[in-house]
Amino acid sequence: MISGEVHVSDFVCIMPVIYASNLQYDRIMLWDNMKEIISNINAPWIILGDFNCCRHPFENSSQLWDFNSFIFYVGLLDLAPTGLKFTWFNQRPNDPIHLKLDRMLINDKWLESFPLLR
Repeated sequence: MISGEVHVSDFVCIMPVIYASNLQYDRIMLWDNMKEIISNINAPWIILGDFNCCRHPFENSSQLWDFNSFIFYVGLLDLAPTGLKFTWFNQRPNDPIHLKLDRMLINDKWLESFPLLR
Protein backbone atom coordinates (compact mmCIF):
# COMPACT_ATOMS: atom_id res chain seq x y z
CA MET A 1 0.00 0.00 0.00
CA ILE A 2 1.16 3.48 -0.89
CA SER A 3 -0.66 6.36 0.79
CA GLY A 4 -0.52 10.11 0.66
CA GLU A 5 -2.44 13.34 0.95
CA VAL A 6 -3.80 15.18 -2.06
CA HIS A 7 -4.14 18.97 -1.75
CA VAL A 8 -6.27 20.93 -4.23
CA SER A 9 -6.91 24.53 -3.09
CA ASP A 10 -8.60 24.11 0.31
CA PHE A 11 -9.54 20.49 -0.26
CA VAL A 12 -7.40 17.77 1.32
CA CYS A 13 -8.03 14.06 0.95
CA ILE A 14 -6.22 10.84 1.76
CA MET A 15 -5.54 8.49 -1.16
CA PRO A 16 -4.07 5.05 -0.49
CA VAL A 17 -3.31 2.91 -3.55
CA ILE A 18 -3.52 -0.85 -3.09
CA TYR A 19 -1.97 -3.78 -4.87
CA ALA A 20 -3.08 -6.65 -2.65
CA SER A 21 -1.46 -10.05 -2.52
CA ASN A 22 -2.90 -13.14 -4.19
CA LEU A 23 -2.65 -14.89 -0.82
CA GLN A 24 -5.68 -14.64 1.46
CA TYR A 25 -3.54 -14.51 4.63
CA ASP A 26 -1.57 -11.52 3.33
CA ARG A 27 -4.77 -9.71 2.32
CA ILE A 28 -6.26 -10.24 5.78
CA MET A 29 -3.10 -8.70 7.31
CA LEU A 30 -3.45 -5.75 4.91
CA TRP A 31 -7.12 -5.24 5.86
CA ASP A 32 -6.20 -5.35 9.57
CA ASN A 33 -3.39 -2.79 9.09
CA MET A 34 -5.71 -0.55 7.10
CA LYS A 35 -8.36 -0.72 9.85
CA GLU A 36 -5.84 0.77 12.29
CA ILE A 37 -4.76 3.49 9.87
CA ILE A 38 -8.27 4.43 8.78
CA SER A 39 -9.60 4.69 12.33
CA ASN A 40 -7.32 7.72 12.86
CA ILE A 41 -8.38 9.59 9.71
CA ASN A 42 -11.09 12.23 9.88
CA ALA A 43 -10.91 13.45 6.29
CA PRO A 44 -12.28 12.46 2.89
CA TRP A 45 -10.47 9.46 1.47
CA ILE A 46 -10.58 7.19 -1.51
CA ILE A 47 -8.81 3.84 -1.71
CA LEU A 48 -7.91 2.79 -5.26
CA GLY A 49 -6.38 -0.33 -6.62
CA ASP A 50 -6.21 -4.02 -7.28
CA PHE A 51 -7.64 -5.68 -4.19
CA ASN A 52 -7.13 -9.19 -5.65
CA CYS A 53 -10.50 -10.32 -4.32
CA CYS A 54 -14.15 -9.81 -5.14
CA ARG A 55 -17.10 -8.45 -3.18
CA HIS A 56 -20.12 -10.14 -4.72
CA PRO A 57 -20.90 -13.66 -5.98
CA PHE A 58 -21.53 -12.36 -9.51
CA GLU A 59 -17.93 -11.10 -9.50
CA ASN A 60 -16.87 -14.76 -9.30
CA SER A 61 -15.13 -15.30 -5.97
CA SER A 62 -15.47 -17.72 -3.08
CA GLN A 63 -13.64 -15.54 -0.52
CA LEU A 64 -16.08 -12.70 -0.03
CA TRP A 65 -16.28 -12.57 3.76
CA ASP A 66 -12.86 -11.07 4.64
CA PHE A 67 -13.00 -8.20 2.17
CA ASN A 68 -16.67 -7.38 2.83
CA SER A 69 -16.07 -7.49 6.58
CA PHE A 70 -13.22 -4.98 6.21
CA ILE A 71 -15.37 -2.69 4.05
CA PHE A 72 -18.24 -2.82 6.55
CA TYR A 73 -15.97 -2.33 9.58
CA VAL A 74 -14.41 0.90 8.30
CA GLY A 75 -17.59 2.19 6.66
CA LEU A 76 -16.52 2.21 3.02
CA LEU A 77 -18.71 2.53 -0.06
CA ASP A 78 -17.90 1.00 -3.41
CA LEU A 79 -17.81 3.84 -5.93
CA ALA A 80 -20.01 2.82 -8.84
CA PRO A 81 -17.92 1.84 -11.85
CA THR A 82 -18.45 2.91 -15.41
CA GLY A 83 -17.37 0.86 -18.37
CA LEU A 84 -16.55 -2.82 -18.22
CA LYS A 85 -18.12 -5.05 -15.57
CA PHE A 86 -14.91 -7.04 -15.00
CA THR A 87 -11.34 -5.75 -14.64
CA TRP A 88 -9.36 -8.96 -15.17
CA PHE A 89 -9.62 -12.07 -17.31
CA ASN A 90 -7.33 -15.05 -17.83
CA GLN A 91 -7.17 -14.71 -21.65
CA ARG A 92 -8.14 -18.35 -22.19
CA PRO A 93 -10.80 -18.54 -24.90
CA ASN A 94 -11.68 -22.17 -24.07
CA ASP A 95 -11.90 -21.69 -20.29
CA PRO A 96 -12.49 -17.97 -19.62
CA ILE A 97 -12.51 -16.51 -16.13
CA HIS A 98 -13.59 -12.90 -15.61
CA LEU A 99 -13.19 -11.09 -12.27
CA LYS A 100 -13.64 -7.64 -10.83
CA LEU A 101 -10.49 -7.09 -8.75
CA ASP A 102 -9.96 -3.34 -9.20
CA ARG A 103 -12.18 -0.81 -7.53
CA MET A 104 -12.44 2.54 -5.76
CA LEU A 105 -13.71 2.65 -2.18
CA ILE A 106 -14.76 5.91 -0.51
CA ASN A 107 -15.84 7.09 2.92
CA ASP A 108 -18.83 9.24 3.85
CA LYS A 109 -16.71 12.40 4.03
CA TRP A 110 -15.76 11.86 0.37
CA LEU A 111 -19.47 11.74 -0.50
CA GLU A 112 -20.06 14.93 1.49
CA SER A 113 -17.37 16.62 -0.62
CA PHE A 114 -18.57 15.09 -3.92
CA PRO A 115 -22.28 14.28 -3.49
CA LEU A 116 -22.85 13.55 -7.19
CA LEU A 117 -20.38 10.62 -7.15
CA ARG A 118 -22.51 7.60 -6.38
